[in-house]
Amino acid sequence: MQKPSTTRAGLFFCVLILLGACRLFAQQNKFSYGFSERLRNTTLNNLFDYNSDNDDKSNFFRIRTSVWGGYAFNPNLSAYLKITNENRPYVIDYAGRDKDFNLHEIFVDNLYLKASFGGKMPVTAVVGRQNIIMGEGFILLEGGPWDGSRSIYHDAVRLTARKGKTAVDVFGIYNTRDESLFPVVSFLDGDQKQLMNTTDEKAAGLYVTHTGWSDLQVEGYYFHKQEDFKPDVLTVNTLGARVSRKMKNRLAYASELALQFGSQGDASVSGLGGYAHASYRLTPKYNTILKAGVNYLSGDDPATADREGWNPIFSRWPKWSELYIYSLAVETGQVAYWTNTLSPYVELNLDFCKWAGLSAAYYRMGALHRRSFRDGSESGLLKGDEIQLMLKFKFNKYLTGHFLYNNFYPGDFYPPTSQDTGQFIRAELFYQFSR
Repeated sequence: MQKPSTTRAGLFFCVLILLGACRLFAQQNKFSYGFSERLRNTTLNNLFDYNSDNDDKSNFFRIRTSVWGGYAFNPNLSAYLKITNENRPYVIDYAGRDKDFNLHEIFVDNLYLKASFGGKMPVTAVVGRQNIIMGEGFILLEGGPWDGSRSIYHDAVRLTARKGKTAVDVFGIYNTRDESLFPVVSFLDGDQKQLMNTTDEKAAGLYVTHTGWSDLQVEGYYFHKQEDFKPDVLTVNTLGARVSRKMKNRLAYASELALQFGSQGDASVSGLGGYAHASYRLTPKYNTILKAGVNYLSGDDPATADREGWNPIFSRWPKWSELYIYSLAVETGQVAYWTNTLSPYVELNLDFCKWAGLSAAYYRMGALHRRSFRDGSESGLLKGDEIQLMLKFKFNKYLTGHFLYNNFYPGDFYPPTSQDTGQFIRAELFYQFSR
């Protein structure tokens, strides 16, 4: 394997060549291109067991580099390619694990064709590896949760038809456990690969959005998904709706509710999930906004053979907490597997000036079902209390940043030996240029 300094220089040289080629083609006014660099420093402590006697503190950098280009063959047909690398130099790692630096992987982040067809109901088709976010990402956002925020892509076909104020999206999605569809430049040892999903998974879905009712936006959807859990395939159907209103007369709100049903082997699958929140602008000065809401995600009843827990089909991402997704990995065996949660919260947002703002939130995290400890006793229903503070910066149109501090105080959902606070701390600088 090449030395890190050599591989880093080689990667930088390739980026320069690609950007130069993009600039040359851009003169034809058919080519768009861009570059981004994200630098994060993250500290994790006590997130897996909330026990200070066990050393699980980590401090590491996440360095993500992306370059992309798009080409318009004509007004109705275009192509897009995005290449990304993220590597993680470790400063502190627990348990003496070997964390020698490497560049990890250079991979295809996006690659798709986009075609539009005219008529009374215009249709747009996007085929290939693409990012898809619907609503607030409660149902559809993350395609590969095990690589964190390195990427969110889905390998999918998306058809969008529009008429007036109504849009209808039809999806076909196929996401694999690890990369098997596109080549990867790997700097990992042996046959190691980045895990993307717990299993191979495929889905078909319908999503309807209407914006013609007063100030409301109404969305409805249905998704049929299969997760390849051997020996029995998990089949889950999700039927739901969302209603929202943007800020008007100092008030904005949104609510979403979804029902799940399906099967896995002889067991039936069911679930209920949703949220509601409202935001009120206290004063135009500093754009001060107070937000309050609640999240509900059904939990699995251990007294039955069926599965009643909410399945976050494509929403395993830190929607409500950057910290707690690691605790969920211990609780459920899958990172960011949001389930068994009843969580009211309040949040305050304000902008000091054009280039700086503050967000502060408090979450009271509860469970709907208890869990059993190794000694045969049962837990309580309070997962804990979390405080989130974020300072946000916008230095110019290209450079932004933030500092995030999350602190979690565990409740009786955890055993007496797991009552120490957990911390998640992150500092980020993000540069993006596009043309």
